[in-house]
Amino acid sequence: MQSQMKLMISVNERRGEREERIFSKFPISIGRLPDNDIVIIDEFVSRKHCKIFTEGESMVLKDLKSTNGSVLNDELVIDAALLNDKDVLQIGKFQLVLNIL
Repeated sequence: MQSQMKLMISVNERRGEREERIFSKFPISIGRLPDNDIVIIDEFVSRKHCKIFTEGESMVLKDLKSTNGSVLNDELVIDAALLNDKDVLQIGKFQLVLNIL
């Protein structure tokens, strides 16, 4: 029996504002449009910026050809990258800390 994968995402804005959310349904969409699961209002964030999905027992970040890119642990994500616990995703002025539960 496969266990239910969960991901806690802490969204940190440079001014110190912080929001934490726990997700158990995938994919998780991130971007500027209001229909995303995580909405980030920032001129450097694309309307549909990236998504996080599961693949087997792994979690994967996929950049959706965003204009300014997705940076995971200080490395630009060209297409997709496997996620690990406590990874840091930089999107525009926002830092997202990813905790796999």
